[in-house]
Amino acid sequence: MPTPIDPRGKDNPSTYFVHNQHDEAEMIRLLLQDQFITAGMGSVLAGLERPEAFQHVLDVACGPGGWVLETAALYPTMQITGIDISWRMIEYARAQAQARRLARQVDFQVMDAMHPLQFSDNTFDLVNMRFASSFLHLKEWPVILNELLRVARPGGTVRVTESGSDQTGGPTSNSPTYERMLSMLLCAGEKAGYGDHPQRWGVAHRLDELLTEAGCQQVQMRPYRLEFVAGTAAGESIYQDAMYMFQNTRPLIDTWGCGSTDYQELYQQMLVEMQQPGFHVFWNLSSAWGIKAHD
Repeated sequence: MPTPIDPRGKDNPSTYFVHNQHDEAEMIRLLLQDQFITAGMGSVLAGLERPEAFQHVLDVACGPGGWVLETAALYPTMQITGIDISWRMIEYARAQAQARRLARQVDFQVMDAMHPLQFSDNTFDLVNMRFASSFLHLKEWPVILNELLRVARPGGTVRVTESGSDQTGGPTSNSPTYERMLSMLLCAGEKAGYGDHPQRWGVAHRLDELLTEAGCQQVQMRPYRLEFVAGTAAGESIYQDAMYMFQNTRPLIDTWGCGSTDYQELYQQMLVEMQQPGFHVFWNLSSAWGIKAHD
């Protein structure tokens, strides 16, 4: 039987790639990321037909609740539940729900997605999960997808979005130092078990295959290519993301021997390069979804 997690007061154990997942800097990064990923995809429910038909929605590993709150604001008839292992993230999300007058429409719960979810079978019309490769090792994907399918109702949708595509592993840029920093993180990701290749993190290249193996029907997958250019609002967003990410993930990089003695100097040089005219990043995403079969 899994050990119950502490709903409040201390950090709950986690496989999240940022060692101190409750840090304020990581919360800020996740809020920024939620905004620019949704904007880059076009909408919170991009690709899904008749999203207004979803009544009961679950967002797994919701972090500070950005996707849940934006979805609730756009679709006032939905009842949306967000779960995350971090009580700090959940408390922030609850406070934002109150401030935005969405508390009657959303419910945030502290819950560990690595354990059986505390919901009955056949509960949700849509089960959504974004960037789970930040805490899921490769071997754990089949288990969690089976669990997502369990709590989806027959005819309901399971949707997963990850960084990368069938061609590339994630962001690419024209900054040599950004590329070097990213290679350190990808190296650590492979050694830690989040990926199977030193230039690719996670399972974006085979999301459709994994959903099919879990039992989803009518599986579809859509790639997205986001562009961030220095001097634009999007460029500032990716700059902020990198500023926080490469500080927050340094413990992981060092733990797996993928860093360098001049890491901090490289970090500062990367920030300089990211603000130069002509700097750009392309970030590939993949979103896949399928339908739970009727009995």
